[in-house]
Amino acid sequence: MSDARMQTVGEPQPLEVRGLRLSVQGRVLVEQPSLTFAAGKIHLLLGPSGAGKSLCLKIMAGLLESSPAVQWQAEVSIGPRRAVAGDAGVVFQNFALFDEFSAEQNVRFAMDHRRQRLNHLSATQWLDLFGVPQKTRTTLLSGGQRQRLAIARTMASDRPVVLFDEPTSGLDQANAGRVAAWIRQSQERFGQTAVIVTHDFANLLSIADHVFFLDVGQRQIIELPREEWATIGERLERSPNLQKEPEVIGAAEAGESSGATVAGDAPARLTWGQQASKAVVRFLDGTTEFCSEILRSLFFLLPLWRSPAWGWRFHRQSWGLVMGPANWFYMGIAGLIVGWIATHFTFRFLPFRNYTEPLIIENLLSAIGFASYRILVPIIGTILVAAHCGAAVTADLGGKKLSGQLDALRSFGAEPRRYLQHSVTWAFLLGMPLLVFFAFGVAMLASQVSFQFTHPQHGYPLWRQYFFNRLEQPTSWMYDGTAWTLAKLLCCGWVVGFFSYRFGSQEKYSQRDVSQAVTRTILWSTLAILIIHLVFAFWEFPLPA
Repeated sequence: MSDARMQTVGEPQPLEVRGLRLSVQGRVLVEQPSLTFAAGKIHLLLGPSGAGKSLCLKIMAGLLESSPAVQWQAEVSIGPRRAVAGDAGVVFQNFALFDEFSAEQNVRFAMDHRRQRLNHLSATQWLDLFGVPQKTRTTLLSGGQRQRLAIARTMASDRPVVLFDEPTSGLDQANAGRVAAWIRQSQERFGQTAVIVTHDFANLLSIADHVFFLDVGQRQIIELPREEWATIGERLERSPNLQKEPEVIGAAEAGESSGATVAGDAPARLTWGQQASKAVVRFLDGTTEFCSEILRSLFFLLPLWRSPAWGWRFHRQSWGLVMGPANWFYMGIAGLIVGWIATHFTFRFLPFRNYTEPLIIENLLSAIGFASYRILVPIIGTILVAAHCGAAVTADLGGKKLSGQLDALRSFGAEPRRYLQHSVTWAFLLGMPLLVFFAFGVAMLASQVSFQFTHPQHGYPLWRQYFFNRLEQPTSWMYDGTAWTLAKLLCCGWVVGFFSYRFGSQEKYSQRDVSQAVTRTILWSTLAILIIHLVFAFWEFPLPA
């Protein structure tokens, strides 16, 4: 054991929770003056489904955010210091592994975000310890391998407290027993304080040092003496028949049942005037929060990574979503269509073409070039980037949120905004101008081909002379209005990045929520882009006095 202690997280630390109060949609689930989990021991937290066990675990981990549906207050301490998100390691029920990384990279991420590097195991040694293949992508691992990887990753993070959320959920008795053995072996070797939220007391009771029970009637978490452990099954049978866990509710916005049918008076029905007042307050609060979030997003343009190597890795992922090969092809097709249509139909449907075209052909070409560069391609291009790239980024972030990866980042002390919002915003700030200017380049070529196809007698020299007549400047290599165009594109890139992260990172309970987030991103980004172009139009092309 002395050799093992050389690789621990240091002296075991107790986990204390004081002043815990948890309510879901106005119904109080837990009121706990104080709760202490002894240092270096394994604790089971039991209770009926829907009692709020997993919500309590999220509070201990610092991962639960208050919302209109879920309200809570508590002071959580690990040892002598107050705990924040990232102080306790979490093994999530759905594993929350980083699917885009290999098993080794998952463990290495946890190791690179340790606050104290006290153990001496490498990433490969951690994987060998838990019997997980090293180079295999997490999506190709079996369920048991993913479970072991989740435990190995959390243990590698060197947190003094480890929280397990239903670690044996969905496993048969044999595999559940193996998981219990891994937890006991890990705790004995590395000495962390462990809290296991579970309803599977049959498989985990044998490894427990202490057992706590969330009593629905008393609304408190009580410790059961060892002589009363045999009554756990009876206690669960006597508990009220609660429905689904509160954390899986979408009741805040969806208006569905919270699923918590605990004791307590139902909220009183509000009058029409009270409902209207609450709606106004919610609107004002939402508007204030929205504006503050926009301003905060500017702060996350700074590279505030805890690990630069992982910061650049997340950057590459975001660049791939915004500036991948398919997106260049997509914008090239858009530029081809805009350039061809703008030139072909202008000359094809010119009134009294035989008479007017020879007189104004130069003016038409100048107008096509100017409008394509300053108006048509920027507007169409930014909307297409919002619809295509914004949807892709939102779907990616929504999948990460739904699978628990954003909570996993926070549990390692890696704020998602610092990695994901930063990389997403910069991907759009760089990608939006590059993609739109590329679309203009294709539109320019398409216009040239279209003009030569319909006016072979004039050819390229005439098109070249007049298409750029209002764009080229004798004293600059940039086209006239490039600063205005670039400013519009940067503003559009910023708002698309903001909405993509905002809607993608909001709470998700199903794939339907991910689809709704994609739709919101497209709608709000498109609306914001149109407003930006409208505002710039009045500045860029002021009305005559």
